[in-house]
Amino acid sequence: MYEKSGVFGKTRLGYVPDICKYGGSLDRVTYCGWHACNELYMIMRKPTGTGESLIILTTDGVGELLIRGKRYVMRKNSMAIIPFTLGHTYYVQPGPDNIWKFNWMHVAGNNCTKIIDEITRRAGFTFRVNAAEQINQDMLD
Repeated sequence: MYEKSGVFGKTRLGYVPDICKYGGSLDRVTYCGWHACNELYMIMRKPTGTGESLIILTTDGVGELLIRGKRYVMRKNSMAIIPFTLGHTYYVQPGPDNIWKFNWMHVAGNNCTKIIDEITRRAGFTFRVNAAEQINQDMLD
């Protein structure tokens, strides 16, 4: 477990041992974490060749996500699922009182990729979830 506090807020990061050596067919969480960040926080990612898609669950505050030039507002109980083939940016809007708390995980594997492609085809990249508290607990566990 890695924890860091700074001018950007607080982060907690966990690493899951790499099981890629067993083949791409095994679905896995490769990294996961929790952030409580402010207006100084911004992540810009290019499409990855790693096959690791990103899942974000907002637990409090408001963040923003840019995918393909479209802006998505991430509020409490909203989830984002971003396929590894898409570049994206996420951040907190400027303002001294703005904060965004969220859990995230990188997932990989053939089945994960197929499921993520189907979810984003049906629901888009962001959507509200009804069982946010349970999903939050599952992600923390």
